[in-house]
Amino acid sequence: MIKLLKFNIQYIIRKKEFYFSILAILLINILHAFLVIQTISNQNGYIDSTYSAEYQMILYNPLITFNIVIVIIFPIICSIIFSDSNFIENKYKISNILFTRVNYKKNIIIRTFLSFILPFIICFLGFTLNYLLLSVIFNNGNILTYFQSLPFDLIGNEEFFLDNIRLANPVLFIFLLNIVESSIIGLLSVFAYSISFFIKQKVIIYLSPLLYLIISMLILSLFRLEDFSLITLMQQFSKYSIFDLLFSILLLIIPIVLLIKKIIKNKDLLI
Repeated sequence: MIKLLKFNIQYIIRKKEFYFSILAILLINILHAFLVIQTISNQNGYIDSTYSAEYQMILYNPLITFNIVIVIIFPIICSIIFSDSNFIENKYKISNILFTRVNYKKNIIIRTFLSFILPFIICFLGFTLNYLLLSVIFNNGNILTYFQSLPFDLIGNEEFFLDNIRLANPVLFIFLLNIVESSIIGLLSVFAYSISFFIKQKVIIYLSPLLYLIISMLILSLFRLEDFSLITLMQQFSKYSIFDLLFSILLLIIPIVLLIKKIIKNKDLLI
């Protein structure tokens, strides 16, 4: 397992898409922080009368929102890290040679893991950088909130995700929100990798996270369950519970598991 892990890590660090993903995610988060600071400066805002970093950061800022970027662009950017590995290996006819030297099943499992953990780490670090940059300027805590202007008159709303934690510990709230968003993007990247064994078009492989989000939302809407759509849950200030979140993630994990099982079972599965 360790040798296979090292082999795949070496494979990844030779890919320009890996560095593009890191650079793109970091630059987008830096750009958002810059726009927030610039907007407050143009409005002649004072530090003690503006929202703290928790309410300014990219995952929780309705005034300078990057919703479309996070929901649509980030999963696509992250999917290009590893989702095309099978496509490339089959295109250049090296799959059969590769799988005579490595354990096919273990290699798929490791690549599935890397397809999740790398996007997760990149997004988590990107969101954290955004938060830290804003923390330097706007400080931390419930100085002002979007719902109450006085820190001693705060009321939680259980309909919002982890809202009570936001009031008790806003830093922890942002940390947990970061984990959730990064995990969803990581799972969407795994979906792109798992479906790449069945698709011949490289562009469609990259766009598969977006296609999943749209198709799943349409299907759930037919049953009036659009509140469980990941597109809805990834939006800022969506009203959902931990159960709603876990159910929505389960709906994504199930097809991933089924696809990976089919890939492992059919060792000769080629594009």
